[in-house]
Amino acid sequence: MTTQMTDTCTLEVFETLYTFVEEMSPSYEMCLDFCESQGIEVSQDVDTVITDLLWNKENDWHKSFSLTNIHNTQMTVTYQTNIQDTTYNGWTNYETWNVALWINNTENLYHLAMDCGDYETFLELVGNATTGDGVKFNDPRVNVIQINSDVFDLWLTLTLDLMMS
Repeated sequence: MTTQMTDTCTLEVFETLYTFVEEMSPSYEMCLDFCESQGIEVSQDVDTVITDLLWNKENDWHKSFSLTNIHNTQMTVTYQTNIQDTTYNGWTNYETWNVALWINNTENLYHLAMDCGDYETFLELVGNATTGDGVKFNDPRVNVIQINSDVFDLWLTLTLDLMMS
């Protein structure tokens, strides 16, 4: 993978680093060597992602969430709250729809998001990363309330329903 970086960390780079850190439990220096071997330029955003991923791995951030072991539930649909508004399939705007689409349909992002439990915690990890369509996860136009309600709360409801059955 040859990825040229500017001022943001792409979704592809984030997923690559996330997988590497989860599988290898590397040091910071190993992450830098890995980036070099993969052709990833270490920009400020990439450095921040590496630092955050390592801190979260070291501090077992995902073990504090009680539902993290439930990864067999795969959700590949987008929940629509207002069927009268078809502009963005019921989503507030393009940015919100695009972020929800990528979280719900990208396995690594989906599991990361569900481990986080809410969009704010998810944003702390992904920072300036972008979706595959170039929308920043931390774009101010993303409706955080709708993402929390329709992505995270829906997942929690489905998970609790599965646990009760």
